[in-house]
Amino acid sequence: MGAWGVGMRANDEALDAVADFTRLRTAKAANIRLAKIIAKSDSGDEPWLYRGSLGVAEFMLDKGFPLSQENKTGILKAIRHELSESSIERWREPEERRQALRRFKQRVEMGKFDEKEKEVDNLGLLAKINLHAHGIHGRDRDTRQGK
Repeated sequence: MGAWGVGMRANDEALDAVADFTRLRTAKAANIRLAKIIAKSDSGDEPWLYRGSLGVAEFMLDKGFPLSQENKTGILKAIRHELSESSIERWREPEERRQALRRFKQRVEMGKFDEKEKEVDNLGLLAKINLHAHGIHGRDRDTRQGK
């Protein structure tokens, strides 16, 4: 898993999942597709999809698409999964990830969140997006940075 921060979209799995949502125009269509991702992650065959579903949920909320009650329940389950020791220990900064997950849980449950905290959580993601926008990928980036 590649991660650039502790935010919901600051990892490979989330970016891959969100890519399929960028063209959806309605909350209904987005909720139908998110429900499929949650169901697939619940099957146990692809637990990495929990991280993908969290990224998609944040993306939807940022677009102003409310989560269906079914998807809220699924996202809260994904948060619990990601808060487990076996999942949280994969992160370079486990305590920061834990805090980001708790903030996102509050956003899902009550709609409350601090935009600045979300930006900090996803800071590495923004840098990755900027590198890709300028055509700098992987080894090219390292070469340009003198590594």
